[in-house]
Amino acid sequence: MMNTDTANSEKGRKPHNLYKELGFESLHLDNGRMGAKCDTCNHILKNTAISRLRTHRKRCFRKSSSIDSKEGEAISLSSDDSVRSENVMTPIDRPVRRVRPLNREINSTAASTGITSDDETQEVPQEVVMEVEVNTSAPPPQSSYRVLDIENLEIIPSPVSSPLPISSSEVDESLANQNQLLEHGYAKEKRQGRNFPINFAASISTVSSSSSSSRTDISRSSKLINGNKNNSRQKKEKKTKNLSSFVDKMNQNEEEEANISLATFFFGYNIPFSVVESDHFKNFLKLLRPAYNPPTRKTLSSTLLDKVHEHVLINNKNSLKKSATLLIDGWKNSSNNTNNVVTMLQTLNGESVFLESYDFSTAKETGEALAEVCNNALKKAKSAYNCEIYAVVSDNASNMVKMGRLINLWHSTCSSYTGNLLVKDIVDHDVMKTVTLVLKEFKHTTLENMILQRGGLKIVLPVETRWCSHRDSCDSLLKNLRIMKQVAAVAAEEHTKIRAEVTCYLYNEEFIESVKATVALLDPICKIINTCQNKSTSIADSTEEWLTLNNQVKESESYNDKIKRCVKSRTNMALNIYSLAANYLHPNYRGNLLSKEQKQMVQDFLINSLDSEESLDGLNAFIRNEGIFDTLKKKAQNISVSTIWGLVETK
Repeated sequence: MMNTDTANSEKGRKPHNLYKELGFESLHLDNGRMGAKCDTCNHILKNTAISRLRTHRKRCFRKSSSIDSKEGEAISLSSDDSVRSENVMTPIDRPVRRVRPLNREINSTAASTGITSDDETQEVPQEVVMEVEVNTSAPPPQSSYRVLDIENLEIIPSPVSSPLPISSSEVDESLANQNQLLEHGYAKEKRQGRNFPINFAASISTVSSSSSSSRTDISRSSKLINGNKNNSRQKKEKKTKNLSSFVDKMNQNEEEEANISLATFFFGYNIPFSVVESDHFKNFLKLLRPAYNPPTRKTLSSTLLDKVHEHVLINNKNSLKKSATLLIDGWKNSSNNTNNVVTMLQTLNGESVFLESYDFSTAKETGEALAEVCNNALKKAKSAYNCEIYAVVSDNASNMVKMGRLINLWHSTCSSYTGNLLVKDIVDHDVMKTVTLVLKEFKHTTLENMILQRGGLKIVLPVETRWCSHRDSCDSLLKNLRIMKQVAAVAAEEHTKIRAEVTCYLYNEEFIESVKATVALLDPICKIINTCQNKSTSIADSTEEWLTLNNQVKESESYNDKIKRCVKSRTNMALNIYSLAANYLHPNYRGNLLSKEQKQMVQDFLINSLDSEESLDGLNAFIRNEGIFDTLKKKAQNISVSTIWGLVETK
């Protein structure tokens, strides 16, 4: 079946030098290719690659070691009556091989062969031989049946005469290479507590009989060692990538941080707590972070709510300054029949903090009750945030106005709310009624879609609680007028019902002119409303807007007496001594639009409020534009008001 001829074949790999070093015999197979037969287990390898031979040799060694430990077959060692070893085991069919001495220094080798440092004339033996004799007929005596202990293994080499001596450095290098090969090849067996097989030692080639062959063996051993080291290094790198490195994990701190962030998102946008237990929401979180398990709705509404509330209080306390303004307003919900009064703190730098909400669903919202709310807010702001409230801002309702007279704080009304009241005072209600009639007719789904398809805008209806909606509805009618006429004509052809009255208003020029006049009348008032609702607007800015509107209406002849009276009345409601003083002390406005009577009121108020000569001197320097005020006016054109007054205070 197989030919054991070792001649070179035309096919397959050619024999290489590692055959003998690894303990293989080359074969000529029937298919014309080369094979390799293991001298230890007689297994025939068709793949004769170097890596395959090394792999088989390692497996064969482990298998041989396992068989030795189970069957308990021992061997005896001899080397010209000079080898002394007691802890040895090997397979039964192991042939005799030469083994170089293990883990020996050159001095110990010389000492064992009779060479000493004093005897310089003696030569280092060229070859150290250890012969392994295998007894295949009967097991060895019981006294020699022991397991090889690599830690305590001692092999006494015997000297062999050599016609060609080698240098001590070559012997030392040869011993070191073989020791590395032995330790590297079976490091894994030592770690796992396995028996060390003697076959590995028997597979090591002997030192050659000449210096040239010795160098060749050393080179071959080095290549084998380097190859084994590279394979071991690759295996270690592969073992570092275990299964746990591909599993997503979260520690307790990461999970707590994620829960707080999730709870803040739910609370900040009023998301129902039941969403956190939704399967769709959980699947979404698994895609983002598989290791994260969201909290339950109970945890979200209890534990996490308390933690987020505490966190918000800490942030508010750090962001608030020593003084702030109290904002108070009422909220009614007709569907739930509830009425709440909410209080908030507003700082000079624009920071807003929720303070408290009071339930007035079963109580009357009188001026006295609201004054008590303000007193409670003063105490809570002091205890919770160490903040002093110096002013209160509310709407223009009668109970709020009464509250302002009862409390010992500066009180100012909302300028935006006052502007909305002015719109209701001067708007032509008949015109608005007609505008609402026309817009509601085209608010029908079919007609509005026809308007949008033709490039029109969405219909906007007037709403009493939505400020500037009267102006926006009139503007919506004017911008869609041309398209509305087209839709009305198409609807008549398609037998779509549009009231004839509505169609007539579309072509009524007098009605269209009155709508244009309404837009022109409400535009400046809506500008004030939008400006006052801006977060960056100060009380001095809103005062400047009201003074500008009042002067324009008073000097214009296009407004009738009714409109002028309404504008003057609402301007006086929006402006009080505090807003006038703020406008007067503004570095840019300086009260230029104030009347003489208003300026005198402001000066008297400031003189009574300032309680030191230094403050009065500073007010005099501001009025005359002297000192630092003159410098800031020239060099600080684009600096904010708060920054300017901060520089003045520092100076």
